[in-house]
Amino acid sequence: MSRTPPIRRSARSRADACGCVTPRNPTPSLRIAPPPTDNLLGGLWGGGEAHRSPPGADGAPPVDTVGSVTGAEKSPSPSDPDTRTDAQLAGDLVTGAGEMAARMLRAGLTVDEKTSISDVVSDADKAAEQWIVDELARVRPDDGVVGEEGAAAPGRRTWIIDPVDGTYNFVSGLPAWCSALGLVDGDELLLGAVYQQTTGELWVGGPGHPTTLNGVPVPPVQDAELATISIATYLHPARLAEDAVREPILAAIGGAASVRIIGSGSIELAAVSAGRLGVWFHLDTLSWDWLPGAALITAAGGVVDVFHHNGHRYHMAGPPTAVAQVKRAVLAVGS
Repeated sequence: MSRTPPIRRSARSRADACGCVTPRNPTPSLRIAPPPTDNLLGGLWGGGEAHRSPPGADGAPPVDTVGSVTGAEKSPSPSDPDTRTDAQLAGDLVTGAGEMAARMLRAGLTVDEKTSISDVVSDADKAAEQWIVDELARVRPDDGVVGEEGAAAPGRRTWIIDPVDGTYNFVSGLPAWCSALGLVDGDELLLGAVYQQTTGELWVGGPGHPTTLNGVPVPPVQDAELATISIATYLHPARLAEDAVREPILAAIGGAASVRIIGSGSIELAAVSAGRLGVWFHLDTLSWDWLPGAALITAAGGVVDVFHHNGHRYHMAGPPTAVAQVKRAVLAVGS
């Protein structure tokens, strides 16, 4: 197993549990050095400057971070017709973005904090998002985009882009990160795609396209009581001091058989669609963390629910009975 690339943070940040260290001479950005080997731990609304990274140690082609992968994976000519379905296209886009991010991680990345020490963005996030945007402009010119890293354009339909979901895991050398896409038409969720590069797993699903994992249909989501299954969520330490946040979360997760926090909403939702996790529950989540995986769960026979309570918005997805039980637990707090 390769060693995790070191992460150096600015002087205003504390060393954290993943072993990050504070440099003596802080700089505005963080620099992740390449790992010593080529192994990568197998396994709605808001890019970056153009540069070219060197080929990976495995001989992968260089990456033009504001265009497509060059060399063997170069995009077709704009004049070439694109006959892929939306599902095929979504799978290709998340796979391409994930592979690009992995190569850039091997080459070394610059990482910046966004809102906190645990909310970070890397060059790979920006480059992968721009590549997806450029590809969509070429093959779906009438569609709009919304990306986590700032892409925004109106269109007939809208692609929701999360180029690297689980960036904190990604830059820390953990395998739980993915690239994710959702496609919406007005209020209708049409499609979701999630690619976890470290495991080589690609989920695609939506209305008219039952959820598949690497091309094989997943078993239907089985109904279950909350007490018999796991619940996946996220607990932000800074918000646990707020009673209105902490108490509903504790009420919801307290009824489950087990609690799992993976650090990538799309991976967790994909895992629910495949029966690996029981139910998903999250507070005030964003569209790119929610819609791709929500499409997978509904296309696998599960249910989704979004509701407001005491000034917060709650998202949940999974078996009908468990989702209803989580909702009742939340609504019982502060009512």
